[in-house]
Amino acid sequence: MDVTGFTCGPLFENTYLAIHTTGQAVLVDPGFSSEQEWVHCKDRLNAKGASLAGILLTHAHLDHVLGIPKVVADYPNIELYMSDRFPEMWQAIPEQPAMFGVDFPVEEISLEPIRLSHGSTIALDEWTFEIRYTPGHSPDHVVFVSHSEGVVFAGDVLFKSSVGRTDIPFGDGHLLKESIETQLYTLPDDYVVYPGHGESTSIGAEKASNPFVRGH
Repeated sequence: MDVTGFTCGPLFENTYLAIHTTGQAVLVDPGFSSEQEWVHCKDRLNAKGASLAGILLTHAHLDHVLGIPKVVADYPNIELYMSDRFPEMWQAIPEQPAMFGVDFPVEEISLEPIRLSHGSTIALDEWTFEIRYTPGHSPDHVVFVSHSEGVVFAGDVLFKSSVGRTDIPFGDGHLLKESIETQLYTLPDDYVVYPGHGESTSIGAEKASNPFVRGH
């Protein structure tokens, strides 16, 4: 898997373009806040001659969804996959700037998500992602795991030497810790973690040294 990260928007959110050897590509958490940010991603996609097969959304916080209208404008038939839990977060996107005390322009999102339950999978040719429900930072949060590639797109649950914020609406520190311990730390140590902010890490590194949630 070829993974390219793009740091987007005023909150330095990580958007990922993941391209499989089959030529299928997915966008994870498209947070493009400007046309230029989206163009950089499109240039990478075109340079690889890849076909964009879908959008994977770890959660519907504003900084992770800002770029969806830009993607849909160029790929009107694109499919978006996200959790079936707490759809109110997706529906409340227009109200989120006031909810979180930020001044972000919000474009209307015309895409209807495909809702996936915990433990279900998405198959793109020979490429499969498992969806794991991981609330705590956001009540609709999931992570996407590619077991064949040994990677997990972790959104805002687990970071390098840190964890997702819980001092926000619907945050729950105890639930976040449980999500990390049961859904992430149960993965093999060598799995690469691509977080929603900051540098990539590994499951083993965080189990050994994360100051907030240590592995047992």
